[in-house]
Amino acid sequence: MSKDDYRKVQRQLDQYCIGFPATESGVEIDIIKELFNEKEAGLFSKMEGELETPESVSQRIGQPVEEVAKELEAMAVKGLLFRVREAGAVKYSAIPFIHGLLEFQISWMPKKLVHLTGNYIKEILHENLASTLAMRVLPVNESIEVKNQVASYDDVYEILKKEELIAVADCACRVQKKVFDRACDSPMEVCMMVGPMAEYYLENKMGRQITLEEAMRITRESNEAGLVTQTQSVTRPFMICNCCKCCCGFLGAQRRTPFPGKLVISNHMAVIKADQCSGCEICPEYCQTEAITMNAEGIAEINYDRCIGCGLCISSCPDDALSLIAKPDKVHNAPMKTLHEQLASEAEKRLNTKLEKNQVVDFGFN
Repeated sequence: MSKDDYRKVQRQLDQYCIGFPATESGVEIDIIKELFNEKEAGLFSKMEGELETPESVSQRIGQPVEEVAKELEAMAVKGLLFRVREAGAVKYSAIPFIHGLLEFQISWMPKKLVHLTGNYIKEILHENLASTLAMRVLPVNESIEVKNQVASYDDVYEILKKEELIAVADCACRVQKKVFDRACDSPMEVCMMVGPMAEYYLENKMGRQITLEEAMRITRESNEAGLVTQTQSVTRPFMICNCCKCCCGFLGAQRRTPFPGKLVISNHMAVIKADQCSGCEICPEYCQTEAITMNAEGIAEINYDRCIGCGLCISSCPDDALSLIAKPDKVHNAPMKTLHEQLASEAEKRLNTKLEKNQVVDFGFN
């Protein structure tokens, strides 16, 4: 396969959500070669982002359906395509690099792939990770002052109780860090999938099935460990992650900017009751985005350019001086109807927005 053919795969991946931009070093091509053999790359470049049957793919690319079906299933098993089985039919689609190709290698996560991905993030992908509004922060339930202010799509329990199938897997970000012994000591098995994505993880032996009660236990223990709960900003998300600042690609890139609070979707904000703050300095240590500092009087203050409304600081405060409240209606963010709609919207926004050189933020990777 020629370099131009690998470039077709890169350009295809660059259409999806956070993208897969070209670099001066060409590391993105090395990543593609690590994931795909020549035949797989050729077929992937002909796939679409929406699910379709082998018969549909066969007709479109002009190859025998039996051969196409076999190749599609082999690629799905390797985590190179997404697969859904429904109503007696099987359908496949192309997938983004994140969340998709990279996370689907979790069962074996080769050291070379992790190394190449790290270099890629440092060179260029950190900008996309920080600026793409792909994830919604789900606040710690116990931290919210007025419970009826929490919409169902901002409530972990309300999201999960509607699902018949829930699976849990190790955090792909922490697995990658662990390859080089750089993972933090946060809980590992904390990423949850539902519906068709749960079926895919279970069928590919990337996770295990859990009950709603176990899912809520995992969420509580994750919050107690200081992890931020996030999901896609759609009415029916397919995954819920519990993220740390040191391993998570999205949260890590966002916190390196001056304004992570503007780079996440969140309908809540922390507030401080200054007269109740004893100046214990616990909450700054607990904040994943360094949004809380101590002022000259020894009282905690919040930088709202950095606050992501996760509620972790509230549960850590021994003085009940912190609370989580809903943001004003004018900045309230409701989820999109479908994941495809959200991903397409983010991709279009990213591809149509070109930052000027003097607007580029120092992400602190040097």
